[in-house]
Amino acid sequence: MFDLIPRDRFEECVYGPSVLRFTLFGYTAPFWFDFVTRSTLSEVQLFRWKPRWRALKPDFRESAQALRGALGPPDRLDQPDGQLWHFPAVRVENSAVAGRRPPNRPLRVYRHVLSVQLWP
Repeated sequence: MFDLIPRDRFEECVYGPSVLRFTLFGYTAPFWFDFVTRSTLSEVQLFRWKPRWRALKPDFRESAQALRGALGPPDRLDQPDGQLWHFPAVRVENSAVAGRRPPNRPLRVYRHVLSVQLWP
């Protein structure tokens, strides 16, 4: 992927310079890519960590609204803190929950996860 996209377009993250900011389903954010599980792209994912739910809520609500606009109502889950869509070759999950802390962060944090998994 680095051969196709200039390295300066990628942003630093907790795990290294592996995130790329772009718009996915109407929501712009820094996403990382999973090429490790399979030999082809299998997942695009966003992780956001905040120490307080109040700090995370605006980003999560913005993503929830964009996803509903692009994908329609969720078919499996639609709650204030989570949505889930299943399509024949794609699974989309958007959630905001209390989560484990990444390295060097406070113990109690909240995470926003937007995951798009591709199925063969």
